[in-house]
Amino acid sequence: MSTEPGEDQYAKLPSVRFNLHVYKFDNSMLVLSIKEGDHMSLEHGHHSITVEDNIIVIELAGSFNEYGARALTDDIIRTIKKFKGAPFCILLNDFALEGITPAGFKKIDEYNVWLNTQNMIAKATVVKIDVLLKMEESRIPAKAQQNIKSFRNMPDAIHWLKIQTKRTDT
Repeated sequence: MSTEPGEDQYAKLPSVRFNLHVYKFDNSMLVLSIKEGDHMSLEHGHHSITVEDNIIVIELAGSFNEYGARALTDDIIRTIKKFKGAPFCILLNDFALEGITPAGFKKIDEYNVWLNTQNMIAKATVVKIDVLLKMEESRIPAKAQQNIKSFRNMPDAIHWLKIQTKRTDT
């Protein structure tokens, strides 16, 4: 049985694709036609992940539900595995984050339990909304074991991560 979040813990839900076509006849009749086409997803929340040296930069936007949180954590896990055990840092930019559902928080906590077994040096979080930070602290207890600090801007967060990396190099 896999212990990593995202693997065999949830059933994959099918994607649904629809196109909506509107037709007008004789200026009085409206006919709607729904056909397979555009992608419709249960995932809420948007994320991007880039790597700069040993720093994994994660940018979040919108509101995350459990499916969006699962997609996010699955992508982060894939990125961390590319380090093949080498030390890394995480820079989490929450500046455009609007919220996370309770089920989303649960998924993120499961990921953080796994993250605590990896070779992470430190995690910096850039936040705009203090209330979200407080919610994360209470709903993601696995983060209590991490070398983590919150910031109001990216340059300060990156500077702190570089200092943490230098401390482990000596």
